[in-house]
Amino acid sequence: MIPIERDVLEGWRRVLRRKLGGVSLWTLKEYGRSVLIMESPDKESLTAMLLALIGHLRKMTRTTEEPMMNILCSYDDSGWRVIFFPRRKHRPEAYFKEGEERVLISPAAVDLGGLIITPLRQDFERVDAGMVEGIFQEVSLPVDELERVVDAL
Repeated sequence: MIPIERDVLEGWRRVLRRKLGGVSLWTLKEYGRSVLIMESPDKESLTAMLLALIGHLRKMTRTTEEPMMNILCSYDDSGWRVIFFPRRKHRPEAYFKEGEERVLISPAAVDLGGLIITPLRQDFERVDAGMVEGIFQEVSLPVDELERVVDAL
């Protein structure tokens, strides 16, 4: 289990944004990055909501391509859960720097979920919470923009 799979179960952190067509839409407060949790016992309803979300995100970001995002999905006795991370950037600036300033962290779903992958030992040894928070904020869609997308659903 990666940290976000545990974090989405913490009642104090969950904020119900909407219920639409049998799908509950939640955000997480005090999480340091944009994340939308979609839950439903019905796979088809959840799939339709995910496709609608992607469509609204495409319009908002004014792209004809698939918008940048990372997704984790799971299923248990209570139903389906999609953990959706909307992105504004593929990689943080630190990834492109030269020399000692370069940090090879290119966060994807697992990283955004709280399990940071560092391919270089030197990056593992020097990364700290502040650096990770900065990277997450840099690559994530701002929370207010995610809220506008949810309101448009």
